[in-house]
Amino acid sequence: CLAKDYALWASKEGNTCRQSNNNQPIGVALLGDSHAEHAYPGLNARVNVGLRYFMQNSVPVLSNKSYEELLRSIAKDNDIKKVVFMVRWANKGVDAPNLAETAKFLIDNEKNVFFTDGIPDYPFGAFGCKFRRALFLPNKCTIERNQHDKINTDINKKLDFIKTKVPGVVIIKTANKFCNKIECS
Repeated sequence: CLAKDYALWASKEGNTCRQSNNNQPIGVALLGDSHAEHAYPGLNARVNVGLRYFMQNSVPVLSNKSYEELLRSIAKDNDIKKVVFMVRWANKGVDAPNLAETAKFLIDNEKNVFFTDGIPDYPFGAFGCKFRRALFLPNKCTIERNQHDKINTDINKKLDFIKTKVPGVVIIKTANKFCNKIECS
């Protein structure tokens, strides 16, 4: 995130910016909270263009002053062709009207815009699932599928609203990839 416009944003408290080091122009911007951050390594290994992610503990919309400057910089960056939004929607909420406005702004600036429905909203930390404090303590690292479906249905309705309002938006369904018919893990 050495480019002038991005370095300034990344220098502010609470903002994180990382980029791939594969000598490719940055063609994809990944925006969101810690869910975008944990998706970065996998995406970076799969895409054959440069990837830059921007993380902050809020929803990346133009009406959010902490993201407005960054979104305007991305819009005028000719190398960035794709913008992916990945947020813990169950926690932050899907602000469909402002996300639609932001998506339209980016599309009007010749960006392809993608939203993921994220991952299941787990009521436990991943660290506790991998590193248990004591073997005799119970360790539940799954949620029931119906609990996930109840939350995710509302999220997808709001993401579909954005897609309906802004032609060209693509919704990537990722949350169900963590589930079988009974549970999500």
